[in-house]
Amino acid sequence: MIKIGAALRLQASSIHPEVQACLDRTCKELKRAFPKAYKTFKGFQFKRVNHPSYDAWDREVSLPLFGKDKPLAEVDKEENAADSSVLQLGFEGTLIHEFGHHIDHFIRAKGSEDVLTEWQALKKQLSVELGNVSRYAATNLSEWVAEEFLAEMKQKRPPKLIGAINNLMRNL
Repeated sequence: MIKIGAALRLQASSIHPEVQACLDRTCKELKRAFPKAYKTFKGFQFKRVNHPSYDAWDREVSLPLFGKDKPLAEVDKEENAADSSVLQLGFEGTLIHEFGHHIDHFIRAKGSEDVLTEWQALKKQLSVELGNVSRYAATNLSEWVAEEFLAEMKQKRPPKLIGAINNLMRNL
């Protein structure tokens, strides 16, 4: 088991240095931008899974083992080939997308009933106003949040969702 980011690092030497650097850089960026949510995030964990996924109960992201010991360019290529996002932002994009799910769940877990109502309304309103940034974003509102979060974090779209998230976080 290898946990990266907010959680402990075990067997870090078995992770390719480029992948490790990408994990470190992305975690640092997420921690700086969303300190409250990052504090409750347990991290990224390489497991025997077929695709990345966020576990709201454990507050961690499972990443496929295939990416831990290859050069970053190779991991990016595999991520982009498997990804239905038009963003094609590779491994870093996957990390940010999955953290977007954590942000969504963090607000739902920590918010009052009023905050939850406001968050649901904001997500619906913004998804209609902004549309889908990718085919995958059209899957459901949760995927829309994660994809829009990614697009805005990578400055591919104006930070409207991130602005709403920051406003809500002030009340948590």
